[in-house]
Amino acid sequence: MIEKNFRPSIRGLLFVLFLLGAGIIYAQQAPTLTVANTKDESWDFTIRVMTQTFATETVFFSQAEGVTTFTANAVLFSQGQPAILLASGKTDDSRIVEYALDVDYNGKRTMIEATVKGDVLEVRSGEKTVTLPWTPNTILLDNNMSFMWQYFLYYYPYAGTNDFIAVIPQLVASQDTIAFPFTIQRAVESDGKVTLNFSLASSLGIINASNRYRLSHIQIGATKMERTR
Repeated sequence: MIEKNFRPSIRGLLFVLFLLGAGIIYAQQAPTLTVANTKDESWDFTIRVMTQTFATETVFFSQAEGVTTFTANAVLFSQGQPAILLASGKTDDSRIVEYALDVDYNGKRTMIEATVKGDVLEVRSGEKTVTLPWTPNTILLDNNMSFMWQYFLYYYPYAGTNDFIAVIPQLVASQDTIAFPFTIQRAVESDGKVTLNFSLASSLGIINASNRYRLSHIQIGATKMERTR
């Protein structure tokens, strides 16, 4: 069960979602590289606010018997305190369909789980459970784990829509609303690069990637998330 005095700490971490966010504009050219056709990969990310590093992250993907699984770890700094995030799960080679997150912050731990069961997405934390429809345009994102934005970016050209519902499982620890409109607004492709404009809830931002949809960075205001490997 989530301890009551942990919830404000989670909210302190949440500012990355609405400062950072991420959106991908429906583009005409599909990428030639996706997680689905790779065996083992690792990605690294950093999040900076102005010139200060706010978070570092590494994720590992692997495949066995046709199933893609992942593990990820991140260190964030909020109000001078480090937070350790450990994530794991699996994909259906297009979207993340199982996700578990263990957050250790200021000596308190929170566990969050999200699982797709047919056409229903179930998100749990302690004794609290939220269920949502799992539709073709529903995606799992996380306000503090960057790799989920890149996974979505690889999926986006095949989605066939510009309108998504972004479910943020970590929010279940502090509120009931965990799903937000994620609308694609504009895409410009030039010189082997794609610039993408998006809206996520009430935030606007820009994502820059290669024309193979490998993320370069996401920028909202003074906050920048960058893929470094």
